[in-house]
Amino acid sequence: MEIEKCYIDDWLFFDSNIVNEIESPTFVEIGSFTGNHAKGLKEKYIKSKMIIYEASKKNFSELKNNVSNYDITIHNKGISDKKEIKTFYEFNSPSSNSVFNRKNRKITDLTEVEFITIYDLLDDNNINYIDVLFMNCEGSELFILDYILENKEIQTKIKQISISFHPQIYGEQKIKEIKTKINENGYLSYTNNKKWPCTLIIKK
Repeated sequence: MEIEKCYIDDWLFFDSNIVNEIESPTFVEIGSFTGNHAKGLKEKYIKSKMIIYEASKKNFSELKNNVSNYDITIHNKGISDKKEIKTFYEFNSPSSNSVFNRKNRKITDLTEVEFITIYDLLDDNNINYIDVLFMNCEGSELFILDYILENKEIQTKIKQISISFHPQIYGEQKIKEIKTKINENGYLSYTNNKKWPCTLIIKK
């Protein structure tokens, strides 16, 4: 399957061949940080529906101001494999904020954050499908992928999944295990060769 890689930033890519066939694509971004990637997508695909989630309360405050002039739906929540309240670590490097305590980062704050599932996300935003699901969420991608790969109904509602894995948090073995599971569930996967590798998965 030939794909046309499209990058909005250095981390995440998607197949623009598929997206360009859709008049009003629906994008969902989990771990939007300050919203720059979402803004770039919205500028490229003006008619798109853009929904973004950022779990960090500090990052969300900046994100809210950053996207205020854009037609983008924003949520100060996290996404995971179950609906629950999780302890969330804020670090001195705000792009690293995570549900994982990263030993090489200085903790500046601990907060309690609401996490929901992909099913809740679809329901909350009154959408039936996602054309591209972007995940750069500092480790939570493992929980989300597990949820998707265990739920056949959810798989039919997501056309592309663009993921930035974080081996520095959970190790390379976890990535190998989840990629095996991805292949077993009938997905094609593509990985770039950049410094921060991104993987794109598309249902065959």
